[in-house]
Amino acid sequence: MSSASSSSSSSSSSSSSSGSRKTNEVELKPIADAPKKIEAAEKKPAAAEGGHKEEAKEPVNKGKHAAKQGSESEASSDEESSAAKKRKQRSSKAFHLSAESRELQEKIVSALETEQVKHKPDHRVVVVQFFINRIFKIDDVSQTVELDLYLKLNWRESRWEGVTDEEFQDDEEKMQHPDWWGPGVEITNKLEMEEETEEEEAYWIEFPERGILAYTQRLIGRVSAPMDMHSFPFDKQVFQITFESFHWKAEDLTLIRLDQHKLQLCPRPGTDERWLTLSADIKLSEWFLTKCEVAATKKYYPFEDRTYSQVVCHVSMDRDWWYYIQKVIVLLVILVVMSWIVFVFDPHELAGRTGVTVTLFLAAVAFNFVISASLPRVSYMTSMDQYLLVTYIFISFTLLHSAVVFAISARLNKADLAHQLDRWSLVVYPALFLIYNLFFFIPVMVGKLRKEPDPRGPPKIIRDSRVKKD
Repeated sequence: MSSASSSSSSSSSSSSSSGSRKTNEVELKPIADAPKKIEAAEKKPAAAEGGHKEEAKEPVNKGKHAAKQGSESEASSDEESSAAKKRKQRSSKAFHLSAESRELQEKIVSALETEQVKHKPDHRVVVVQFFINRIFKIDDVSQTVELDLYLKLNWRESRWEGVTDEEFQDDEEKMQHPDWWGPGVEITNKLEMEEETEEEEAYWIEFPERGILAYTQRLIGRVSAPMDMHSFPFDKQVFQITFESFHWKAEDLTLIRLDQHKLQLCPRPGTDERWLTLSADIKLSEWFLTKCEVAATKKYYPFEDRTYSQVVCHVSMDRDWWYYIQKVIVLLVILVVMSWIVFVFDPHELAGRTGVTVTLFLAAVAFNFVISASLPRVSYMTSMDQYLLVTYIFISFTLLHSAVVFAISARLNKADLAHQLDRWSLVVYPALFLIYNLFFFIPVMVGKLRKEPDPRGPPKIIRDSRVKKD
């Protein structure tokens, strides 16, 4: 029985050994020695049957344990090699320097060196760049802007000079090092903002020969954008994005922007002009982007008596007011003109006159609810509110006029005078309404047609090379 047990143990151990040795020969040395131990156990006097079983089982258990360790070790090495391969691909493809990025490198280095000489050697200088990829929605009611942007930060650290990005990515403990430093820049006027890139993957070495590190992050969410609605719907708005370090004060860190980002104007059609910080794919149904300004500044917080460095982006935009002209103002004008139909009614028909006027007044009030639903609850009157108010007044005066001519005709028995007042009203009311519209729209049109001097000079029109000259 002992011999059979030993033989079965030996065969199972051998099969386990041969299967595991294919996986990892170094880790499975105990399995190779297992048959020798079994043979030695068979030569010994059989003291107890259980003893032989235990000695036979022990190498098998060790072999299985070693095989398990070997497979785990191989899986771990496969994961490490896969991760290293991904980092190599990331380093070789995503961050390959082109002629354009070489030019950008010089601008970044120049900006860092120019600002660094103004401060102490241990003072940090960070170049802030960003690119607004999408603007999903501009909400007038909540006064927010929902967007998708890329943030890129560059700074210089001498201890990383000559270190490639591949070596940098392979160092998995770099962020636990005592000398590790991060700018900790955030958007201060954000409401809801999600970071799409993992923190460890966001850091990389962009220019190894200069020791310039980079932090890139994709941010999707909403930012606060207070608006002045006095001129609505002929208004111009500016929303801002403020970048600031939540950890380092201005005495420790200075945020700067590139000179080329200082002022950007809307590209003119037919030219090679383009936005530097805005995507050309941004299309808004109600707005036209006109200008983007980026400034480096500082802000003082009295509650903690500290000053922080900031880079602030201001995006200027004009509202497309033609929608409100077609959908609201034209219809309001029609309602006012329709209210003048009561002037051809007989002065005695007070019920008919009143019914027409009240119906038109309620229709005008309904427009107020439509407009209010798309505006914040402000305490002042917008241009649209003023126009609606004048519309109510004109319609209300037709109701008052109907009551007056009815009293003159029915109570005073002066029907001729009542008819004469109706005829005068057919001239006076349209004239007054026309004069008001001229005073309302002429300043708007003049403001729209007035153009500020363009600092870019005359546009350089790009001719289509496919057009053949005669």
